[in-house]
Amino acid sequence: MLILKNCRYIRVAKTGTQYCTHAIKASCKNFREAGILEESYHMSSKDGSSRLPAFGFVRHPITWLESYWRHRCTHGWKEDACEIDLRCQSDKFIEFIEHLLRELRPGFVSRTFQQMLGKNYSDCQFIGRFENLTNDLASALLFFKEDVCIKKLITSPAVNVGNRESFPDQELPQTLAKEIVIAEKELMFQFYADCPILRSALKLS
Repeated sequence: MLILKNCRYIRVAKTGTQYCTHAIKASCKNFREAGILEESYHMSSKDGSSRLPAFGFVRHPITWLESYWRHRCTHGWKEDACEIDLRCQSDKFIEFIEHLLRELRPGFVSRTFQQMLGKNYSDCQFIGRFENLTNDLASALLFFKEDVCIKKLITSPAVNVGNRESFPDQELPQTLAKEIVIAEKELMFQFYADCPILRSALKLS
């Protein structure tokens, strides 16, 4: 968790946390870690002593799962710590998704986000989307009236873009993509209601 003058930034894994952290530190005057970096990096909205208002980010579940899969294939699976790693690991993305749909309760990504941002995202006063990361980060900082240099923020370079040489971008069959968005319908309806895959899965025009 990063503490700013008027708000807290909650770092939700695989939603651009390294970029946001770098951009905030490059563009804002007032910030500090909530504690020792290794311990505080992924603090949830309920952790720590600060009760400043908070913001964080969500991400489309398909690309979040792809990013998670790529990270684990690159850095190793953690069977002793993560249910998804224990029951779903595979070096093939489609197999990983098939395992997830078969082995875990629907809504894994939504539950992951809400563990960090509060039930029904109620702990956060601003939630941005990874797909609009730079603009939403700027909007969050302006919303909380932080002393931010927008020029420095928008020119911050991309960070931790993933190992796409060894694990290139994947394309799911439409049947699996539809199963994912239906399994994550709570997240989809709240933040991605305009998603064509969701609309197709629900047979909406």
